[in-house]
Amino acid sequence: REVTLKFNQPLQANTTYVFTIAAVQDLSANVLAVNRTVSFTTGAGTDLTAPTQVTRTPVNGATNVPLNTLIEAQFNERLNPTTVTDTAVKLYDNTAGQFVAGTPSLSSDGLTVRFTPAGALAANHLYSFYTTYNTYVEDLAGNRYSASSTFTTAAATDTSAPQLLLRSVADGATGVP
Repeated sequence: REVTLKFNQPLQANTTYVFTIAAVQDLSANVLAVNRTVSFTTGAGTDLTAPTQVTRTPVNGATNVPLNTLIEAQFNERLNPTTVTDTAVKLYDNTAGQFVAGTPSLSSDGLTVRFTPAGALAANHLYSFYTTYNTYVEDLAGNRYSASSTFTTAAATDTSAPQLLLRSVADGATGVP
């Protein structure tokens, strides 16, 4: 299971804290086999700054977006995974007047929110991608982020294979620094 520590007051800045968890029993009287010690050091002060969006795909106002596009927003700091939910992250089809069925997720590094539609998007529709709708997406300190963007789909999915357009080292080069 899980242990959550909640403090009545903020932790001191630039201070090392050590917690030892010992002699814990479950409801069946099973005792924790090995004590667990966790330590961490706090930063210079309280984080009062909301996360900032670094990139968003598709970009706000994009047109001719493939029907199978990647829909995501990347942030400058880690987000609280418990806030990336289907009540916070949504895709709305403005043309049809309804929300798109799909699943929100957070990347393993905690920086990128992704919405995966349950199926292909409709052709030539205007969509709104929300990273806060009924509830907020928050960083690990509880600072809220709120924004949305729009994009318009094209008539078809993207079926083109990627192509290499530029290379900085010639094929067969030797002595490359």
